[in-house]
Amino acid sequence: MSTLRVLSNVRPWRPQSLRTRLLLATSITLALTLGLTGWALTRYFAQHVRAELAHESTQTLDQLTALLSVDAQGRASIAAHRLLDPRWARPYSGLYWQVNDPSHRPTLRSRSLWDETLRLPHDALDRGVVHQHLMPGPNQQTVLVVERGVTLDDHPQDIWRLMVAVDTQAMEQSIHAFERFTIGALLLLMGLLVAAAWLQVRVGLAPLGSLQQALSRLHQGQSSDLGQGFPAEVQPLVDDFNTVLQRQRDMVERAHQQAGNLAHGLKTPLAVIRQAAQQAPSTEPLAAIALAQTDAARRQVDWHLARARAQAVHQQTGARAKVGATLATMTQAMNMIHRDKGLDVLIDWDDDTLCFAGEAQDLQEILGNLLDNAYQWARSRVSVCAARQGESSLRITIIDDGPGLSDAQRERVMQRGQRLDETVPGSGLGLAIALDLTTSYGGQLSLNPQDPHGLRVELDLPRAEATPLAN
Repeated sequence: MSTLRVLSNVRPWRPQSLRTRLLLATSITLALTLGLTGWALTRYFAQHVRAELAHESTQTLDQLTALLSVDAQGRASIAAHRLLDPRWARPYSGLYWQVNDPSHRPTLRSRSLWDETLRLPHDALDRGVVHQHLMPGPNQQTVLVVERGVTLDDHPQDIWRLMVAVDTQAMEQSIHAFERFTIGALLLLMGLLVAAAWLQVRVGLAPLGSLQQALSRLHQGQSSDLGQGFPAEVQPLVDDFNTVLQRQRDMVERAHQQAGNLAHGLKTPLAVIRQAAQQAPSTEPLAAIALAQTDAARRQVDWHLARARAQAVHQQTGARAKVGATLATMTQAMNMIHRDKGLDVLIDWDDDTLCFAGEAQDLQEILGNLLDNAYQWARSRVSVCAARQGESSLRITIIDDGPGLSDAQRERVMQRGQRLDETVPGSGLGLAIALDLTTSYGGQLSLNPQDPHGLRVELDLPRAEATPLAN
C-alpha cells in the first residue's frame, strides 16, 4: 500500500518555462518525423538499388539463355565471344556466369570464376522460372545470383540451370553512402528547423516578455497601468487588467476621502467636548473624565485612520514619490515648528532622482513622525541622510543627539499609544504609525543607539525609478 501511495503521488516532470515546453515538444516531433522520413528514404533507396541490380542481372541472364545450345551428344555450349563485357574474362571481377547440367553438375562457367564454382541450393526449379539468391561467392565476395531453368526442344525432359552472379559490394557502398548523406542532410534540416522554431517561439512569446516588463514597471512605480500596443490575443487581457487597476485606484481614492471625512467628522466634536471640559471648573469630576476620554478617543481615531491608510497601500500600484523633495519639505516644516530649539540640521541625499515606490502622503507621514520625534528629543543637532540600498530599496537615516533609548524603551515606544515622557506633547502613536506604514510597504524600521549618545533611526523602503508616469 505504501508503495502504491508513493507512486500515486509522483507527478510527471514538466518544465516550468513555456518556451522550454514549446521547444521540447517541437524538437521531439521533428526528431520523430525526420527519423521516420530517413528510415523510409533509406529503406526505399536500398530496395530500389537491389531491384535494379536484380533487373540488370536478369537481362544478362536472358542474353546468356539465348546463347545456350546443346549438341546431339548432350553437351552444352555458349558462344562466350558474344558476351562483350570484359569482366566476364577477368578473374574475380564481380560478374560471373555458370551453367549446370540436369544432374546439377557445373558444366560451363565464365573465366571470371577462375577455379571456383557457384554452389546454389538444390531447390526445385521449373522451366523458365527465375530464382534469386544472396549468398557467399568467390574470393569471399557476397553475390546476388539469379538463375533460370531451361529446357531444349531436343531434350524436353532435361532442365539446364543457367545462373548469373553479381558482387553486391558496390551496391552496398551506394546504399551506405546514401544513408550517410540522408542522415547528415536530415540532421542539418533538423538543426535549421529547430533554429526556426526557436526564433518563432521567441518572436511569438515576445509579447509575454513585454507584459512582464510592464508589470515590473507597474510594481516599481514607473507606470500606472500596463499600457497598450500588445498583440490582439493579449490586448483584451491587458485591457481588463488595466480596468481592474483603475477601479482599485478609484476605490483607494474613495477610501482616502472617506477616511478624511471621518477624521474631520470625529475630530470636530471631540475638540468641542475637550474645550468644554477644559473650561469646566476644576472641581467638576466629570470634566477630568471627559478630558481623558476625549484624548483617548482622539488617539484611537488617529490610530485607526493610520491603519486604514496602511491597509490601502496594498491596493496601490504605480505610485512613487521623490525622496529629496519630501525631505526638504518636511525638514522645512519641522524647522518652523521647533524653531525655538535652534537645532543644527544637516540634510543629505544621493540625488534628486531617488524615489520611493509608494504614495507621497505615506512617505510624508512616516518622515513627519520620525522627524518630529528626533526634533523633540535632540539637544543641538539632527542629521538626515537618504541613499540607495541594494538593487531595489533605499535607506533614510535620521540621527539626533538626544538622550537615546535603552533596549526596553526602544521596544516600548514601538507599541501603540506608549509615551516615555508625558510632559512632551504627543499621542504616543507616531512611531507605531510609522512602523505600520513601513511594514505595509515591505520595508523595515529600526531604532539603534548612536555613540556617544542619541538615537539612530534607519528606515528601509522600496525604491522606484524616477521615470515619468505612463499615460
